[in-house]
Amino acid sequence: MITNGIRVNLLFVLLALLFYIILAFIIYILNHIISYLYSTGVVLGISMIGVIIAAFCETSLGDRVWFLIPWSWLLRISDILFNQQKIGVTQLFVMVIISLVLFFFHKYVFQNWNQERLSDG
Repeated sequence: MITNGIRVNLLFVLLALLFYIILAFIIYILNHIISYLYSTGVVLGISMIGVIIAAFCETSLGDRVWFLIPWSWLLRISDILFNQQKIGVTQLFVMVIISLVLFFFHKYVFQNWNQERLSDG
């Protein structure tokens, strides 16, 4: 596929899109857990702080810690994919571990979910 004189591999774009959706879902799970345990206002505050930290992680300040902060994953991964840089196995492994911990914690938190808890507040 050619866009504005630039050759774009459609398979690469689709794989990148799938990867972004998965990473966005992980951030959604994190926000969902915080929202359930605390409130929507707390989630908004934490998400705003997370986006600011993600912006800092895009600079050289976050070169060593970006893979520990889920909000910075999308920015750094897009940089890595489109600039065809290498990513360390350790960084990917830490991202997978954090994702699995969040997934299982989400499952644990919502295992005994009670709709009436939301309306009693």
